[in-house]
Amino acid sequence: MIILKGSPELKEVALLFDDGPNPFVTPKLLKVLEDKQVPANFFLIGMRAEQSPEIVRQISDNGHEIGNHTYSHKRLAQLLVERGEQAVIDEVIKGKQAIEKAANLKSGQIKFLRPPYLNWSNRVARIIEPIYGNNIMSSGLAIGDYDWGKDHNWDENDTIAITEQARRIV
Repeated sequence: MIILKGSPELKEVALLFDDGPNPFVTPKLLKVLEDKQVPANFFLIGMRAEQSPEIVRQISDNGHEIGNHTYSHKRLAQLLVERGEQAVIDEVIKGKQAIEKAANLKSGQIKFLRPPYLNWSNRVARIIEPIYGNNIMSSGLAIGDYDWGKDHNWDENDTIAITEQARRIV
């Protein structure tokens, strides 16, 4: 199953954070989520997980779901065309293994893949199926990207911006 959206009767929204961990933002985000007792889904990039394993473990220890966002955030459909099937498989498996190692997870505990840029094709789906089955996390709606670099001073207003946009969806 490719998950696009949940049941509208539940009036719930899933918070998905892609591209981390970011050593400047993720710890601050984790603190806010902990203070507000809000669970989230973090789709991590394998090479960033290798660079910040302590943050990956904190995400896991705080009870958030961790998913694979590949090793180096390459567009999978484009990678398939440019370098072939094995390059796609390697990108996904290497990401999965790096994240599992950083989070101290057993093989198979990362259940979902979220393709970078949601760049996907039926051919990529066929190639990835032996690894993730149909557990591909997509979305019917994105509420926006945020540029939270090391110079961004995270504060409560950032959390309000995310939650207010999420409330408008629900």
